[in-house]
Amino acid sequence: MTPVTEFFADQLYVAMKGLGTSDQKLIRIVTSQKSRNRLRDIGAVFLHKYKSTLKTWTDDDTSGDYRRILAKTLEIFCPMAIVEDKIVAY
Repeated sequence: MTPVTEFFADQLYVAMKGLGTSDQKLIRIVTSQKSRNRLRDIGAVFLHKYKSTLKTWTDDDTSGDYRRILAKTLEIFCPMAIVEDKIVAY
């Protein structure tokens, strides 16, 4: 069974890879986490698996106010999402 943090990291990847972004999935995953720690852990798993931060991916796939709100949410609740080039053990 896949750990919940890995499941959500994979779902975020799927939501943003390729052409277009599944905005509904992206928003649902980022805003529905029950704790700050879980979103932080998802960010760490994403960084470990995909060698890039959630912030990098969301900045590339979003724009305008949507990008700013998402970036601020990740900055507050998932500091790991903004750390560049630093793989951490989880």
